[in-house]
Amino acid sequence: MKKYNHPALQVIWGDLTSYEDILRGVTGADYVLHIGAMVSPAADKDPEKTLYTNIGSTLAIIKAIKAQPDPDKVHLCYIGTVAMTGSRMPPVHWGRVGDPMNPSIFDYYALSKVFSERAVYDSGLKHWVSIRQTGQHPPAQSAGQEPIIFHQPVNNVLEWSTAVESGICMANVSRTGCPKASGARATTFPAARSGA
Repeated sequence: MKKYNHPALQVIWGDLTSYEDILRGVTGADYVLHIGAMVSPAADKDPEKTLYTNIGSTLAIIKAIKAQPDPDKVHLCYIGTVAMTGSRMPPVHWGRVGDPMNPSIFDYYALSKVFSERAVYDSGLKHWVSIRQTGQHPPAQSAGQEPIIFHQPVNNVLEWSTAVESGICMANVSRTGCPKASGARATTFPAARSGA
């Protein structure tokens, strides 16, 4: 993180399973970008920890926003996943608004995202959005040796995104509707890694 040394940026080290750490990150934020999650292949290896981390962090972020002096001024962007709707086999391979939640069997990552998005929906927060992002292409060459390669059926239709594209999306979400003179502060909860 040393390469991101900038006077306008404050890096806060913490744990997605610690409410105190999350509260520290949320306090004073105008925008909260919840992009953190335990994802596959780590999610496949420890489903219980996946549910605890992903659902728990979402509930903690909602609680931390409500603990702010004026929670109605805080904007929450939650990142869901297309995996929430399961495999996209033809003829229903194009995602649509209103598609039913139907995660694939044993996909605990997708299941955690369904429950988390519902928590955001039911939170009572004034400003929130959930973006169901497509999969990010794994940068590691060893990813082909992980069970995650079997998550998608051979005939499944899926467009991959990159971490850069996701970052651009989050930057744009934080800028939309934000006056230039406001000096808005955004807090981003990064993707959790196995053992982090």
